[in-house]
Amino acid sequence: MAVTIRALEELVGQLQLAERVEVAPTLVIGLGGSGTWTARRLKKLMRQRYGIIPLIRFLFLDCDQGAFTSQPELADVQDAEKVAMFIRNPEQIWQEVQEGIGERAKWRDWLPEQLNVGILRGARGAGGIRPVGRFALFASLQEVWGRLNSALRDILAIEQQLRTTLGDQAERVTVHYSEPRIYIVRSLCGGTGSSLFLDIAVLVRHCLRQIAPDAQPSIVGVFFLPSVFAGEPTLRSNIAFLSILQANGYAALKELEHFCDGEALKSQPFTFRYPQIGDVTVNAPVYDEDFVVENGTPDGRILSRKEEVFEMVARSLLVDIGSPFGSRLRSARANIETVLQMDHCPQTGKVRLIHSLGMTSVAVPIAEIVNRGALQRLRQFLTDHALGQELSASELEREVNEFLQANQLEEGRDRHA
Repeated sequence: MAVTIRALEELVGQLQLAERVEVAPTLVIGLGGSGTWTARRLKKLMRQRYGIIPLIRFLFLDCDQGAFTSQPELADVQDAEKVAMFIRNPEQIWQEVQEGIGERAKWRDWLPEQLNVGILRGARGAGGIRPVGRFALFASLQEVWGRLNSALRDILAIEQQLRTTLGDQAERVTVHYSEPRIYIVRSLCGGTGSSLFLDIAVLVRHCLRQIAPDAQPSIVGVFFLPSVFAGEPTLRSNIAFLSILQANGYAALKELEHFCDGEALKSQPFTFRYPQIGDVTVNAPVYDEDFVVENGTPDGRILSRKEEVFEMVARSLLVDIGSPFGSRLRSARANIETVLQMDHCPQTGKVRLIHSLGMTSVAVPIAEIVNRGALQRLRQFLTDHALGQELSASELEREVNEFLQANQLEEGRDRHA
């Protein structure tokens, strides 16, 4: 009988907690089309494996309404989990910014003099233009802030719900309530994810300072690089747009490098100015951990489709968030970070601030396990019901051979003789 991946996922979902597990309140944020797809896939895998877990919340943000449509391999998006940055009157807002009306005057610090914000009205994305993506964020800032605030409060107040959900097994779960983990997944190439990755991390940390001053959050970034999309048919025939994605990726990587450099930010803090929310000064790394993802490996192996890369990342996050391996990996990472601080990059002489994401696999010999289990059950049946006593392996083999010979059932016998 063939055993499919889907069937295995359903089976694993029925397993019980086998040991004590250490977990943290977790929020997974998908930005843009790539981040939303990956986070929705992760949510689907989490539901298949563990059911509904109050410890984990999801939030999805995109300018493209298509990112939220139903797909069989992805989890559905609830209204409370999404911010569809659909701007009905972008030109009017642009005009108010230019005139410096009220809080909109703060936008002029970063907006270019000319920008086609009208493309946002169609709700089909930011067109690969980073300032358009950030314009959409600022125009939707109150909704984004409200969703972030609600999601973070939810994950910090889940003790009773967790006990109700897990029942007796809740005693095996240690929850580090003061150490929430926030995963932000997105591409560094498009107009939405590459324009919001700094703002969302800054807003998350700022929000947590207000609602949980004593919390020590870990903000983890996972970033898709241009090579992930290079094999897409639409890009192979549109070299100009591929060049835009590559330029976006380069600019975003430069920003990421700077805003993960604690020494640089300590000596020269940067202030983000947000309407209604206020100024937020950053003098420490925006991300605690950051990983960039390409479509290939140093030895030449390639994932040809972007969905294959997204799937790899979703399953990697599943292991990091939803298994005992996660806490052990984080302990190892702490030691690695210490080493990296002392062992600088041999090419640049700088501290290595950005990491790659690796994925390994564990092969489970399903057929062998099934066969062994069946043989063990058969032996138990023979011992309990046919023989009435426990026999050694050699004694059992002799009894079986004698039974087969007596009934002319030996393998290789001509049954028509």
